[in-house]
Amino acid sequence: MVTSIGMVHTGDVLVPVYFGKIRLQKPILPYWITAAGHRAFGVHLWSGRVGFLLLACALLILVYRLALLLLEDHDCASLAVLLLSSTTLFVVHSRISVTDLPLTFFTLLGLHACCRAVRGPARLGRWHIVACAAMGLAFSSKGFVGATPALAIAAYLIATRPAHWPRALAVLAHPVCLALF
Repeated sequence: MVTSIGMVHTGDVLVPVYFGKIRLQKPILPYWITAAGHRAFGVHLWSGRVGFLLLACALLILVYRLALLLLEDHDCASLAVLLLSSTTLFVVHSRISVTDLPLTFFTLLGLHACCRAVRGPARLGRWHIVACAAMGLAFSSKGFVGATPALAIAAYLIATRPAHWPRALAVLAHPVCLALF
């Protein structure tokens, strides 16, 4: 929180500083989320957490959409949202500033976009771009684990070998996708 407040006061959002020392041990995205809340609502304990609460709400919507995409059943999708929203860790992480919630949101967004992309034509499209951007944001929230959706989709394509799997796999390594990541 001290780092995010410093970003708001100095205007330097690229280099995180913690009590006068540059702090590069943690990814930058959680600092930006917290600083955005401070900039929008002033520096308060709750304002740094608003962005994480909004991400939690968006995560519930995303869980519903992904469950509906995969299962094609509104009741199952609603149950998935109910189960996630009733877990202790989800409730706790929804109200504090930790890297796990942005990582979860952007990883799930990457998986959702990859699922949509794989179901479409085997060429670079908007869902590939969304997937790569989401994986880049997941990487910016917690590190290398943000590449999980690409690895999961690649493993799925190799294991199931649908008709267009080599082309679909190649699209994930497209220069535009790599640049976004």
